[in-house]
Amino acid sequence: RNPSEVQGCRPEPAHARVHALLAEVHEGQRRGDDFVREVREAIRLRPEDAPSRYKLVRHYLGSRPSPEGLADAEAQMRALYGQLPANAVVRLRFGEVLLRAGKVAEAQAVYRAAREDLWNVPDEAIPFLETKGYVQNVGDVGRLQQVRAADAMLAAPENEGGVAGMGVQAGV
Repeated sequence: RNPSEVQGCRPEPAHARVHALLAEVHEGQRRGDDFVREVREAIRLRPEDAPSRYKLVRHYLGSRPSPEGLADAEAQMRALYGQLPANAVVRLRFGEVLLRAGKVAEAQAVYRAAREDLWNVPDEAIPFLETKGYVQNVGDVGRLQQVRAADAMLAAPENEGGVAGMGVQAGV
Protein backbone atom coordinates (compact mmCIF):
# COMPACT_ATOMS: atom_id res chain seq x y z
CA ARG A 1 0.00 0.00 0.00
CA ASN A 2 1.26 3.45 -0.89
CA PRO A 3 2.06 5.42 2.30
CA SER A 4 0.53 8.50 0.65
CA GLU A 5 -2.87 6.81 0.60
CA VAL A 6 -5.21 7.95 3.35
CA GLN A 7 -8.59 6.25 3.42
CA GLY A 8 -8.52 5.51 -0.30
CA CYS A 9 -7.33 8.94 -1.41
CA ARG A 10 -4.56 8.77 -4.01
CA PRO A 11 -3.12 12.24 -4.52
CA GLU A 12 -2.09 13.41 -7.94
CA PRO A 13 1.60 14.37 -7.84
CA ALA A 14 0.82 17.86 -9.16
CA HIS A 15 -1.34 18.76 -6.18
CA ALA A 16 0.93 20.34 -3.59
CA ARG A 17 -1.96 21.09 -1.23
CA VAL A 18 -2.85 17.39 -1.01
CA HIS A 19 0.72 16.58 0.00
CA ALA A 20 0.68 19.39 2.57
CA LEU A 21 -2.54 18.01 4.06
CA LEU A 22 -1.14 14.47 4.11
CA ALA A 23 1.91 15.85 5.89
CA GLU A 24 -0.39 17.27 8.58
CA VAL A 25 -2.07 13.88 8.96
CA HIS A 26 1.29 12.15 9.32
CA GLU A 27 2.46 14.80 11.79
CA GLY A 28 -0.64 14.21 13.90
CA GLN A 29 0.05 10.48 13.84
CA ARG A 30 3.70 11.13 14.80
CA ARG A 31 4.96 9.51 11.62
CA GLY A 32 7.98 11.74 11.15
CA ASP A 33 9.47 10.12 8.06
CA ASP A 34 6.13 10.19 6.25
CA PHE A 35 5.60 13.80 7.34
CA VAL A 36 9.00 14.85 6.00
CA ARG A 37 8.44 13.03 2.69
CA GLU A 38 5.02 14.61 2.11
CA VAL A 39 5.97 18.13 3.14
CA ARG A 40 9.09 18.00 0.96
CA GLU A 41 6.92 16.93 -1.97
CA ALA A 42 4.53 19.83 -1.28
CA ILE A 43 7.49 22.23 -1.28
CA ARG A 44 8.93 20.69 -4.44
CA LEU A 45 5.61 21.15 -6.23
CA ARG A 46 4.99 24.63 -4.84
CA PRO A 47 8.27 26.30 -3.77
CA GLU A 48 6.46 29.44 -2.56
CA ASP A 49 4.57 27.37 0.08
CA ALA A 50 5.90 29.21 3.15
CA PRO A 51 3.71 27.38 5.73
CA SER A 52 5.01 23.98 4.59
CA ARG A 53 8.62 25.17 4.75
CA TYR A 54 8.05 26.53 8.25
CA LYS A 55 6.41 23.27 9.41
CA LEU A 56 9.38 21.30 8.12
CA VAL A 57 11.81 23.56 10.02
CA ARG A 58 9.67 23.31 13.16
CA HIS A 59 9.73 19.50 12.82
CA TYR A 60 13.51 19.45 12.58
CA LEU A 61 14.00 21.81 15.50
CA GLY A 62 11.46 19.95 17.64
CA SER A 63 13.53 16.80 17.48
CA ARG A 64 17.25 16.33 17.75
CA PRO A 65 18.09 17.06 14.16
CA SER A 66 20.72 15.07 12.34
CA PRO A 67 23.36 17.13 10.55
CA GLU A 68 21.34 16.57 7.36
CA GLY A 69 18.14 17.69 9.08
CA LEU A 70 19.82 20.82 10.40
CA ALA A 71 21.23 21.55 6.95
CA ASP A 72 17.75 21.12 5.44
CA ALA A 73 16.26 23.37 8.14
CA GLU A 74 18.84 26.02 7.28
CA ALA A 75 18.08 25.69 3.54
CA GLN A 76 14.34 25.99 4.22
CA MET A 77 14.86 29.06 6.42
CA ARG A 78 17.09 30.70 3.81
CA ALA A 79 14.29 30.20 1.28
CA LEU A 80 11.71 31.59 3.73
CA TYR A 81 13.96 34.54 4.57
CA GLY A 82 14.25 35.21 0.84
CA GLN A 83 10.45 35.09 0.47
CA LEU A 84 9.61 37.03 3.65
CA PRO A 85 12.66 39.16 4.54
CA ALA A 86 10.71 41.58 6.75
CA ASN A 87 8.84 38.92 8.75
CA ALA A 88 10.09 39.09 12.34
CA VAL A 89 9.05 35.50 13.13
CA VAL A 90 10.97 34.22 10.12
CA ARG A 91 13.99 36.27 11.16
CA LEU A 92 13.92 34.97 14.72
CA ARG A 93 13.57 31.34 13.63
CA PHE A 94 16.28 31.83 10.99
CA GLY A 95 18.57 33.20 13.70
CA GLU A 96 17.84 30.13 15.83
CA VAL A 97 18.70 27.78 12.98
CA LEU A 98 21.91 29.68 12.26
CA LEU A 99 22.93 29.49 15.92
CA ARG A 100 22.33 25.74 15.97
CA ALA A 101 24.45 25.46 12.83
CA GLY A 102 27.26 27.37 14.59
CA LYS A 103 26.99 30.44 12.34
CA VAL A 104 27.04 32.97 15.17
CA ALA A 105 28.00 36.13 13.26
CA GLU A 106 25.29 35.57 10.66
CA ALA A 107 22.74 34.80 13.40
CA GLN A 108 23.63 38.04 15.18
CA ALA A 109 23.01 40.04 12.00
CA VAL A 110 19.63 38.36 11.52
CA TYR A 111 18.69 39.00 15.17
CA ARG A 112 19.68 42.67 14.85
CA ALA A 113 17.34 43.05 11.86
CA ALA A 114 14.53 41.33 13.78
CA ARG A 115 15.07 43.59 16.78
CA GLU A 116 14.82 46.67 14.57
CA ASP A 117 11.52 45.38 13.18
CA LEU A 118 10.16 44.68 16.64
CA TRP A 119 11.12 48.13 17.93
CA ASN A 120 9.13 49.69 15.07
CA VAL A 121 5.82 48.08 16.09
CA PRO A 122 3.16 50.77 16.76
CA ASP A 123 2.20 50.96 20.45
CA GLU A 124 -1.47 50.27 19.71
CA ALA A 125 -0.55 46.95 18.03
CA ILE A 126 1.39 45.54 21.01
CA PRO A 127 -1.63 44.37 23.10
CA PHE A 128 -3.06 42.63 20.02
CA LEU A 129 0.26 40.90 19.29
CA GLU A 130 0.64 39.81 22.92
CA THR A 131 -2.88 38.38 23.01
CA LYS A 132 -2.49 36.62 19.66
CA GLY A 133 0.88 35.15 20.68
CA TYR A 134 -0.47 33.92 24.01
CA VAL A 135 -3.56 32.34 22.46
CA GLN A 136 -1.49 30.65 19.74
CA ASN A 137 0.98 29.23 22.27
CA VAL A 138 -1.33 28.46 25.21
CA GLY A 139 -4.76 28.51 23.61
CA ASP A 140 -6.83 29.85 26.50
CA VAL A 141 -7.96 33.49 26.63
CA GLY A 142 -9.28 32.97 30.19
CA ARG A 143 -5.80 32.04 31.36
CA LEU A 144 -4.41 35.12 29.61
CA GLN A 145 -6.87 37.28 31.59
CA GLN A 146 -5.77 35.55 34.82
CA VAL A 147 -2.11 36.18 33.99
CA ARG A 148 -2.80 39.85 33.27
CA ALA A 149 -4.72 40.21 36.56
CA ALA A 150 -1.84 38.58 38.45
CA ASP A 151 0.67 40.84 36.70
CA ALA A 152 -1.39 43.89 37.65
CA MET A 153 -1.49 42.76 41.28
CA LEU A 154 2.26 42.26 41.35
CA ALA A 155 2.83 45.65 39.75
CA ALA A 156 0.64 47.48 42.26
CA PRO A 157 2.75 49.84 44.42
CA GLU A 158 1.21 48.64 47.69
CA ASN A 159 2.02 45.00 46.95
CA GLU A 160 4.75 43.76 49.27
CA GLY A 161 5.11 40.62 47.19
CA GLY A 162 5.03 36.93 47.94
CA VAL A 163 2.68 35.06 50.29
CA ALA A 164 3.45 37.47 53.13
CA GLY A 165 2.40 40.36 50.91
CA MET A 166 -0.93 38.66 50.21
CA GLY A 167 -1.45 38.25 53.97
CA VAL A 168 -0.70 41.93 54.60
CA GLN A 169 -3.11 42.93 51.85
CA ALA A 170 -5.79 40.71 53.41
CA GLY A 171 -5.23 42.40 56.78
CA VAL A 172 -3.67 39.35 58.46
